[in-house]
Amino acid sequence: MEEKVNTRQLALEILLDVEQKKKTLQEALHIMLKRYQYLPKKERAFLTRLCEGTVEYQIFLDYLIDAFSKIKAKKCKPCIRIILRMAVYQICFMSHVPKEAACNEAVKLAKKKGFQNLSGFVNGVLRNIVRNMDSISLPDEEKQPEKFLSVKYSTPEWLVSYLLEYYEYPVVKNFLHAAFEEKSTSIRVNISKTTVEAMVQKLEEKDILVSPGVYVENALHIWNYNYMRRVPGFSEGDFAVQDESSMLAGMALSPKAGSLLVDVCASPGGKSLDAADRMLAASMQEGNGQSHGLVIARDVSPDKLERFTENWNRMAFPNVKLEQWDGTALDASLVGTADYVICDVPCSGMGVVGRKPDIKYRLQREQLDSLVTLQRAILENAWQYLKPGGIMVFCTCTVNPRENEENLKWLINTFPLVPESLDDYLPQSLWNEDTKRGYLTMMPGIHACDGFFISRLRRKHYERSS
Repeated sequence: MEEKVNTRQLALEILLDVEQKKKTLQEALHIMLKRYQYLPKKERAFLTRLCEGTVEYQIFLDYLIDAFSKIKAKKCKPCIRIILRMAVYQICFMSHVPKEAACNEAVKLAKKKGFQNLSGFVNGVLRNIVRNMDSISLPDEEKQPEKFLSVKYSTPEWLVSYLLEYYEYPVVKNFLHAAFEEKSTSIRVNISKTTVEAMVQKLEEKDILVSPGVYVENALHIWNYNYMRRVPGFSEGDFAVQDESSMLAGMALSPKAGSLLVDVCASPGGKSLDAADRMLAASMQEGNGQSHGLVIARDVSPDKLERFTENWNRMAFPNVKLEQWDGTALDASLVGTADYVICDVPCSGMGVVGRKPDIKYRLQREQLDSLVTLQRAILENAWQYLKPGGIMVFCTCTVNPRENEENLKWLINTFPLVPESLDDYLPQSLWNEDTKRGYLTMMPGIHACDGFFISRLRRKHYERSS
């Protein structure tokens, strides 16, 4: 008889991989869930929530541990620190888990991992927290606003300070709060393969909860499914997992059938495959299935292209060509050939901390300067692939103005590119003064999606000073 799987122990292994082997939470969790596909839905959900929640609330959890332990969280052995964090998360945020069980299971786990001599320490800290939960207080919001936001929303204090340099306090507070809100899975229905109506019917037949997209017509939000690979239509390539913010980049581009499109930083493929789907659908609508054009999708590493390939194989779009290429190197053979270019440059990822909470702990302030340098090296090459009159969408998944608006200003001032209004491409609910100037920052807490930046630029027909 197969031994019962201890999901808390699996969670501990995942979180140790994140802390010690520097894996992303998404990667470590995906590997474990794939290995234990046979786990019941309830246990998979428990494992996912425990891992994501423990990382998401890490600073807050350490704050509580430090308040009730003689040994601060940072000074604890990594295994004990994570066991304590996991237990405190269950005590504070998983109401269906009895507090007694959270404490007992943490003690058992410490013993099982060879820390019999520290099991009493674990037990004492956790029971101290349980007894004194009502007396826990956060830093004073008026006297220490940055410290308050850092602890309450488990965000490094330097990052809170950085955001406050660019945004008002209420905007930053709402942005940080939005990262903790429950999220559905956003999918993009491939309009060249099926319809939104058919996709909804297929999902609802399997008791998957579905709601329409907020901004994008072929977007759906889904809940109540066990494993994505078993969702109807996944294997057939009827849809792709993609946030609506990223889909808006495809709307801003709106590529025509028969075009040549180059995506210079393509992995994991959401925007390239969205563009390919749009071009195929437009070709079918025009009654010419052969003039569907070509998407050249590039990325720098084989590992990244492997992720793209997995998605592409499911969708089997005939108008996509994958190539390994470093975006910081100019490809002379493509200069002046493309109708469209997508330039989704590597960025700080501040806009997606709600889905990838470990980003906020890995990011360092000094990295931002080197990121901007890298981004500009890629952008300087990317625009050159455009034909005169061609369109480039420059986008990121961050809300950092240094990586967004300042890069856009640099592009316009340095190269023969002019911004174009987004109002002809995006839903009216998103129109504002910025969209008229050719860009948009999607901000969690204001918009119902991830944080994202989109801009649309056209290469001038005549490249002389205007």
